Amino acid sequence: MLHPLIFRRLLLLPVWALPLLTAAQQVLPLPEDGARRPKTVAPAAAPVATRQVAALSLPFFDDFAADPSDADPTPDPVYWEPGGGAYVNNRFGLDPPTRGVASLDGLNGRGSAYGGNFSDLDTLTSRTIDLSGRTAVVLSFWWQAGGVGGSINAQTSTGGTPSLWVEMSADDGAFWSVIPEWETNGAGATAFAQVFVPVTSNYLTNRFRFRFRASGSGQGNNNTWNVDYVELDANRTTAPGPRRDVALSRPLASALKRYTAMPVWQFNNAASPLNELNDSTGTTVNNLDLPTAIPTPVTYEARLSVTTLPDALPLTSDIFATGALVLPGGEWQRPILASVQTAPVPPLTGTGKLLEQQITLASGELDLRTRANDVIRRQTELSTYYAYDDGSAENLFTLNPSADTRYGAYAFSPDTADQVAGVALYLYPGGRVGQTQYVNLWAPDPADPTRPDRQPRYQQAFRQPADTTLRRLGGWYPVYFAQPQPVSGTFFAGYGQPPISNFPASQVGIDFNEKRAAGRFWVQLVGGNGTWQPLRFAAAPPGTVMIRPLMNRGGVLGLTADNESPAPDVYPNPAAVGTTGTVQLRGRFDGGLIVFDALGRAVRTAPAHATTLDVRGLPAGLYVLRFRHGTTGFTRRLVLTPTAE
Repeated sequence: MLHPLIFRRLLLLPVWALPLLTAAQQVLPLPEDGARRPKTVAPAAAPVATRQVAALSLPFFDDFAADPSDADPTPDPVYWEPGGGAYVNNRFGLDPPTRGVASLDGLNGRGSAYGGNFSDLDTLTSRTIDLSGRTAVVLSFWWQAGGVGGSINAQTSTGGTPSLWVEMSADDGAFWSVIPEWETNGAGATAFAQVFVPVTSNYLTNRFRFRFRASGSGQGNNNTWNVDYVELDANRTTAPGPRRDVALSRPLASALKRYTAMPVWQFNNAASPLNELNDSTGTTVNNLDLPTAIPTPVTYEARLSVTTLPDALPLTSDIFATGALVLPGGEWQRPILASVQTAPVPPLTGTGKLLEQQITLASGELDLRTRANDVIRRQTELSTYYAYDDGSAENLFTLNPSADTRYGAYAFSPDTADQVAGVALYLYPGGRVGQTQYVNLWAPDPADPTRPDRQPRYQQAFRQPADTTLRRLGGWYPVYFAQPQPVSGTFFAGYGQPPISNFPASQVGIDFNEKRAAGRFWVQLVGGNGTWQPLRFAAAPPGTVMIRPLMNRGGVLGLTADNESPAPDVYPNPAAVGTTGTVQLRGRFDGGLIVFDALGRAVRTAPAHATTLDVRGLPAGLYVLRFRHGTTGFTRRLVLTPTAE
């Protein structure tokens, strides 16, 4: 009989179909994914006799969380045979048991589709394991159909039903089980469920292997199976046993409130930079000790670290939140939230920055193998562009062929006047090479400022690049305007597809892990004269079409060093509270000065062209000074230290 918690997770999730509400656009599977290409190419499989020096001993365990940065997408070669196409990631699993899953999704180890209508696809094959003399050996794992990208598609017309199998071998993989030891097939989407598979006596040799094998459409990631928390050991039963492991699960959100990335100078020049940070960051935690009712106490801390771009020089690293909670056995997806508003303001310099959030559990676990799932990270760029996406695409978005030019656009709202140098699109190979396309800017519609105006304010034509160019660029294709375009307040940036009668249309990545822009993408169905409609996902999971405006910092493309800017400054800094009661203000600022405390509250002002600032009565701590000169804002940080008196 299934444990009640496991049975509950076997219930089907809402089924997501791929077509959208209208025929004007579609979501399509990825034919390839450059994000998963390993840094080094796995060597060709060696002869069986030389693949491995010694067989692994029990216990065998991998929850695919060993690399918190997800820098290498290939399964750990200590445990798994290279080259099977399984992809280790924190993108495709929906509410997994632990951070990180192995996805078998129909794209090979280089991130490309296998081709063909229906075939065997990815495999995840263990190294050789010594089971000689062992008894009651059981393999357990968690599995999911679909995940973040949507449902498994039946596609019976292509020659078969998508399936996931577990197969075993007693002779180092020379022969695999004729009938799978476990299998699941069909269509739809499921929550994660745990499975226990006994290893029968005929496999108890010193040359044992097991593997996961998937089949389905070879045209892309139509059929994604996620596997997590794989464990093989002796003296087990086919039911959950005591397990001291609490694990983090869901990915963290961006450190920013409105975007996933923004220009560093726009962050600095915000009325309160602290308010550009997200209200909170968070993940979820699972207590994998299913059969017991004994609660597990845990503590956690949240840290924000800041390094420079592109050279990764460390600037600050601060713990900004701590907490404690008690988790009953079997607790699933319990939220952990930490207020980013309590974090120190990142240094307000003109240098690009990388903000890294990290949440770490302290659970008292003695098993070192489960410690990796107690840490989760997320990086956010303060650079030269705005973004709503996380940089990786889970599917493709396309405006269907039409007799009309069609456009799609997002709204962006700079804190201060700026210039747009161009627009970057996450373009995929497979479009019509040489086809004319457009990137556009629109002003808000005067009758309804929430949507773009009917006519573009600026349009830049470009031609669909060759597939080799897109692969070399890793997906992001920048299109620069002939002249940077000034913007103030809200503007809309997007792209357009001219009239074409059939596929291939242009294909832009869509990110299913970021939802903050859901319902904010506008589609114009008739070129130049049609009204705009919000993009509605009828059954597919809502996602973010990957479009990024490239900003120009008042006419100078990219980042400039602080010493190249005529920005006003403050001296001394740090300053001792109570020593003189004032600090000196240097430089020109004809728009006055506002002082904000660490909570973003205005606590002091100074008039235009002032030479001193009265700091008497302000407690020691971090303050942000916002100067205004003409149409440009400058921001500086001031530290007040306790007086030595």
